[in-house]
Amino acid sequence: MKSVLTRMHAGVLCLSATLLAGPGAFAQTQQQVDRCNRKGGTTLEQQIAACTTIIESGKYGGTNLAILLNNRGAAFNGTRQYERALSDYDQAAKLTPRDAVIYFNRAGVHYLQGQHASAIRDLDEAIRLNPAYAKAFHYRSLSRAKIGDQAGADADRSKAENLDPSLGR
Repeated sequence: MKSVLTRMHAGVLCLSATLLAGPGAFAQTQQQVDRCNRKGGTTLEQQIAACTTIIESGKYGGTNLAILLNNRGAAFNGTRQYERALSDYDQAAKLTPRDAVIYFNRAGVHYLQGQHASAIRDLDEAIRLNPAYAKAFHYRSLSRAKIGDQAGADADRSKAENLDPSLGR
């Protein structure tokens, strides 16, 4: 399950260089941007350091800062620093409360910690924001099964497979 949850974060790790190419971006090097995006063999520790440098520059807010926090949260999750990951995802959710991916990623941390009720709450929100979010239905089915809600798990698995047949394989 851990490898599946790690892969689910991969789709949201991209922060394009153009995002950071606005005014005042000259303090960030391309290497920092690439590392925060985990490009070119970047380790999770390097990703954390690069994202932290960019975040601490204070030059980014709103959606841009939420993306940086999400990237760093994914790296913290990958290094099993779950509380730090949750903190970054919490901040990102406050900045972009309509971003289903943030709730999905935070649910992954809750799942890994065995906090299935919290995972379900975040997946509920991700699905509310994006009713076609097949992976959110899939992972909610896993959490529901963990708490003994087999009927809910079956319904979510069916919905996920209807939205994305590859999830049924």
